[in-house]
Amino acid sequence: MPDSNDTLVRVDPKSQELAYNNTTDRLKVELPLDTVGFGGHYSEVSPDTLAQVLWTPATGKRYIVTDFLFSSQTEGNLKVYDETADADHTLMKFVVASGVTVEHSFRTPYPSSAIDNTLYADCTPGCSGYLAVWGYEL
Repeated sequence: MPDSNDTLVRVDPKSQELAYNNTTDRLKVELPLDTVGFGGHYSEVSPDTLAQVLWTPATGKRYIVTDFLFSSQTEGNLKVYDETADADHTLMKFVVASGVTVEHSFRTPYPSSAIDNTLYADCTPGCSGYLAVWGYEL
């Protein structure tokens, strides 16, 4: 129940109250306008595959990545990037051991660098597993 000093706006259509801690702490999340759903994109990444498509947004939209999870079957290098496989467009790059699951939530969601860009993954040498990417389109 809110106290008399409660300043959290509850009628704001862009926000949702996630938690309420008595009279002191409140968490609020800002939802972007005109989002095209929040969902996951799942892919089985094959060994020695370059430029495997993970997410192609709807025409005229950009993807916004919030979380990812990779479950490896075999060890190798995994690189996830935005349209171009260079250092400026790399979301993550790491070496994974066989049977390891890596999960990451972006503190600040990662938007694609341009509208209509595709999210890709490279899995080398011999790396394989399952990759899930969560986010939304804007």
